[in-house]
Amino acid sequence: MAWQPAHQATALRIGDSEKPHEVTVGGTATHTYKAGAVVLASGLKPTRMDVPGLKPLLGRGVYYSALAVDAPETTGDRVAIVGGGNSAGQAALHFAKYAKDVTIIIRGDSIKQKMSDYLVKRIEVRKNIHVWTNSNVSRCKPDAGNELASLEVTHNQTERSATWTPAGCTSCWAASRTSAGSARTPRERSPCPPSRVPY
Repeated sequence: MAWQPAHQATALRIGDSEKPHEVTVGGTATHTYKAGAVVLASGLKPTRMDVPGLKPLLGRGVYYSALAVDAPETTGDRVAIVGGGNSAGQAALHFAKYAKDVTIIIRGDSIKQKMSDYLVKRIEVRKNIHVWTNSNVSRCKPDAGNELASLEVTHNQTERSATWTPAGCTSCWAASRTSAGSARTPRERSPCPPSRVPY
């Protein structure tokens, strides 16, 4: 089959062992393709954060990608994931296999609000995954080499801030990768050990 410019799929008929799948695409004219397998590659458009200092650090400690194949690169590191949806939960579980610890930063009260139950249950039993609730990344700061040095995180109820660094909890936060209340799970906690709560 010759290469065709992209057209919007307008219909999909699922086949079976007797008949192939059929995909109808539109454009100036419609055409139906038959295939033994259909791959739906819908693409990915991450939510971009509007945080002071973030743009210059893209690819230099801040990433909008959190693929399983990236996880081994974080062996022994501390990782921050901003976001509380399924993608964040899946990324946290992948990175937790290699990273020293993983911190999920969410604006809401609980990861249960936007994350599938099966992911929440798996996160709850991982000792090296921590969830910071009611928190926003408010600033990204570079080091002398223009790599991520720290993140400022603000509690969205008290407006108190904590500083998170790749080296450890200076004011209690650590990261080497950044790709994201009342209904808390047992593993959800404030960003620091009780003796060093920054908020």
